[in-house]
Amino acid sequence: MKREFTIILISILVITISLPPIDAQSTSISAIGRIMVLSGDYSEGILKLKNLGNSYPLVYYRSFWVRDSNGSIVRGFNFTIVPTNFNDWNVGEIQEVHYNLTCPSWIREGEYYLYLRFVGISAGKMSVIHAVVPIVVVNTPVNVEKIVVYVPDRPTSAYVLNGETLSVVSYLSNLAHKEIPVNATLTFIRDSKVFYNTQKSFLVPHGNTTLELKIPVSYEYPAGKYKLLYVLEYDDAKYIYERDVEVRLGITLGPVSVEHPTVFLHKENYAYITVTSKRGVPVSVVTNVYRNNSLVDAKVSPYTLSEGVNVVKVSLPTDVPGSLIAKIGIFVGKKKIGEYNIPYTVISPPEIENVSNTVHPDGSVIFKIKILNQGVQTNGRLVYRLFDDKGNIISKESLEHRFNPGTTSIEIRLKIPLGKSINYEFILYSMGKMSSANGTVHVPTSSSTITPTIRTHSQRVNLSSVPLRETSDKKSEIIVILTILVGLIIVIWYYLE
Repeated sequence: MKREFTIILISILVITISLPPIDAQSTSISAIGRIMVLSGDYSEGILKLKNLGNSYPLVYYRSFWVRDSNGSIVRGFNFTIVPTNFNDWNVGEIQEVHYNLTCPSWIREGEYYLYLRFVGISAGKMSVIHAVVPIVVVNTPVNVEKIVVYVPDRPTSAYVLNGETLSVVSYLSNLAHKEIPVNATLTFIRDSKVFYNTQKSFLVPHGNTTLELKIPVSYEYPAGKYKLLYVLEYDDAKYIYERDVEVRLGITLGPVSVEHPTVFLHKENYAYITVTSKRGVPVSVVTNVYRNNSLVDAKVSPYTLSEGVNVVKVSLPTDVPGSLIAKIGIFVGKKKIGEYNIPYTVISPPEIENVSNTVHPDGSVIFKIKILNQGVQTNGRLVYRLFDDKGNIISKESLEHRFNPGTTSIEIRLKIPLGKSINYEFILYSMGKMSSANGTVHVPTSSSTITPTIRTHSQRVNLSSVPLRETSDKKSEIIVILTILVGLIIVIWYYLE
């Protein structure tokens, strides 16, 4: 027994003598980052260590211990690293090691500190080197790293537009080395009213993972502030995330103008609406036109807004005369963005609808002209001319008339020689337009009364485009008579002198 003890003692002395002397100064190693571990589980990964002391040709790992936040030793942890020896570790250099830390199940949640002891050898001397690694022990396996809420089409936007989708992404880390069931609930609320709610269950694997839920922001959602509530539940833990989200329509209606506030019947007319949009979106333009509160026209036209300022051109019906009001609504889906009331007036000049005649035995002909006025009360001038078979004007007269809305009949009696065929033309000038009708009438030599078949056509043209021949036979006669009278007065005056 004494012999064995002597041998052990001699061996210890030999080893001690062979070791280099230990430097009393203890330098340090800085640990970058921390270790998070689940109570009753283990954590493994890569630990970065930075040399803050001296340069060493050789450094080797010796031991570890754990203390709580009060500095008390905590037993039960197990820690290993690979590798344990490091060659030529210079000042400022970082070494990476693979670690495995096992935490007993009785360890409470909280902050702890892992102390690592290294020995560095340089110039025949040994130095004790320490590193301190923070440890976070948790009792729940799933940790929410961060929550990101964004619009996929516009990731940097601070608001969401109607018709877009709002994505909610949670970045999770599962410390347990098994799948953990997680229930996610996403709610969209405004003024205590739930506009959207969805729930989904996930199996979260070990490590880092992401979960995503989406909110389709319908056009039915009013613009304004909403509260987004996101809840994650796992084991006995609950994570609640809240934030305010602004919903905007993203479409702004601007001024409106009408091309012709007053327009002739059947002429083109348009309204122009300025619309500003945050993005391209299809809309419907609904046009309802009323006269005296009665619907006279309705139509729906598709239109695609582009991003920026748009000018929407809307055709206004002009096939109904009178004072009209066009109610133009802009819709996205079923949501009305806004509506315009656009008044305009469609005017219809009076026009010759029909000309008939009756021939009397004495050679007189009564012409009956029917004039239709579909517009408002207006003045007009009716010019009528008679032509012989060679096209010479044998008579021309005109009359002024005020036409009320509706049908007006004008009778004109003209004397035509017996046995003659006469061509006639009636021209109505009103509101800068012209309407005409023509035909032929034959006055027989017999005493029978004949109503001939009338060829009547009507047209409208601009008054400025048709030269109007004002001269009439009666005016010519008056001029001749006045000339004769002036001559007689001159002659009488001469002789009296």
